[in-house]
Amino acid sequence: MSFRTSVKNYFDSEEFSKLAKSTVRGYKDAAKILLRHFSTMKIKDITEDDLNYFLKFYMNEATPSGRDGYSKGTRKNVRSVFKQVYDYHVEKKLIKRKIDFSAIAIKFGTERVPRIPYSVKTIELLRDSTEGTHDEWVFDLLELGTLTGMRVQELLGLTASDVTKDKEGKYLLTIERAVVDHEIKSTKNNHSNRKIVLSKKAEGIVRRHLENRQVLKLSSNALMENGKRALFINYKKKQPWMSSVVYYRELEKLFSNAGLKAKYKGLHPARHTFVTNAMNVGMSDDEISGYIGHSNTETMKKHYMYNSLIEHGRHSSSFLDRL
Repeated sequence: MSFRTSVKNYFDSEEFSKLAKSTVRGYKDAAKILLRHFSTMKIKDITEDDLNYFLKFYMNEATPSGRDGYSKGTRKNVRSVFKQVYDYHVEKKLIKRKIDFSAIAIKFGTERVPRIPYSVKTIELLRDSTEGTHDEWVFDLLELGTLTGMRVQELLGLTASDVTKDKEGKYLLTIERAVVDHEIKSTKNNHSNRKIVLSKKAEGIVRRHLENRQVLKLSSNALMENGKRALFINYKKKQPWMSSVVYYRELEKLFSNAGLKAKYKGLHPARHTFVTNAMNVGMSDDEISGYIGHSNTETMKKHYMYNSLIEHGRHSSSFLDRL
């Protein structure tokens, strides 16, 4: 049985059909990389050395997008998908186990480099170019991302009922769902379910969208499939943003219209922008991690902090002056 047939068998299985759409996409992308090398080989003949060689050397070659080799994270994903396909056929007794995956450690490949945050100037230029137009509805979602560090799926999943006020009159956001490929899902994990206090800027954005909903009488026709009223909507269609692809299409136009096409990197850098800015104003690592829904401060800093933009020592001047 060829490896290509083995992959098809696994993708056609009941086990695979139960995976989330976002997971399915990731598995299929990893499988494409594997198939470029193992396609015609028989799965029973693939050895531990073959897989190690593939991960270590073959994946050092230029990628289809022109990058010089694959990252360490991508190699781990590829190994994981190979293991899923392999284990499926072992369990079905179609092949005998010859590979010890615990012995295959990924010690090669470049580490993930955090995305470059959006600069204050970029955000200001975008704001100026959209002021007084319906494009503000697109920009506001991006800016709220830079002010809260929320994941794009979480931003799309916000509803009017997620906005509350505490006893001191501060506005809060409850984050408990995400929108992925037109489906409403729970957040990424238990740590992602959280309640955050909004800054004055973020509060202004949220309040404006609650008020616009009333002015445009959107209470009834901007409902999500779970019956809740979406906080952010696609103004053109008067519907919730149920797909990040559709939102990104509008966001990219916004950057182009502002003469910032080269700066466009989607909404993901908004999360990096928040973390970097929060560190520079003295917010503690633990507070930042909790705010963005992370359980580990080291992971948070590794993936979201852009070190060259951090002004180390800014909040320790009293100690530095003693040196």
